Amino acid sequence: RNYRQVYETRWHHLPADARAAGAKEARGPDLYALCFDADPTVISAILENATVGLDHVRLIAQYHRTTTGLEMVSRRSDWLRDMLIERRLLRNPMIGEIVLNRVMSPKLLLQTYKIAVDRDIPDITRVKVRGQLKTKWAKAPPEQRAELLQRTEARCLILMTGCTFDAKTTSILCGRPINSAMFVQSVAKFGAAPPGLLAHLLKQPFVRKNQALKKMLLAHPNTPGDAERNI
Repeated sequence: RNYRQVYETRWHHLPADARAAGAKEARGPDLYALCFDADPTVISAILENATVGLDHVRLIAQYHRTTTGLEMVSRRSDWLRDMLIERRLLRNPMIGEIVLNRVMSPKLLLQTYKIAVDRDIPDITRVKVRGQLKTKWAKAPPEQRAELLQRTEARCLILMTGCTFDAKTTSILCGRPINSAMFVQSVAKFGAAPPGLLAHLLKQPFVRKNQALKKMLLAHPNTPGDAERNI
């Protein structure tokens, strides 16, 4: 199963057109071995092979290092639905804008956030995903926004500079009890935190008993004056 060694022994010394021709008809270990080829024309030939399967595509997604070759893989939506292919494409430093957009397009807010903070993904890709996170936040329904905030204890707000809360998201959060000190701290540090949510947090029993959290909320410029007087 040392397919890379098979590639180096049987295929690497051949010209690219010969490798591509062989890739269209290869079977067994030879087809797996050719998945390590660095030439996108060979990758294209592999993907035309009648016996190509997920295992071959997973190898290409992990080891191939041209944007053109990875873009060919991303043309098949059924391949992109494979979690291992998706993960390997995201971790591949040569993933391009087209491939990244195809991978990220169906993702919900929470899924996008998880990818944006995944340390196994190259920094440059995470930066691009964080940009997509902000775009998705602006278009997402309030229920998705509220879920993201609660599931992450509002830690996601550190990536949301320039974003705002809509009234429905604020209303959803204000209709739920909050029992997380991290949630309170994250909201208190977010410049665009809505007054209604700040007032709601000040009403939480555990916040009333915690002087540090209460002080952070009261120091926020958006905290309503009547909330301060009630405290």
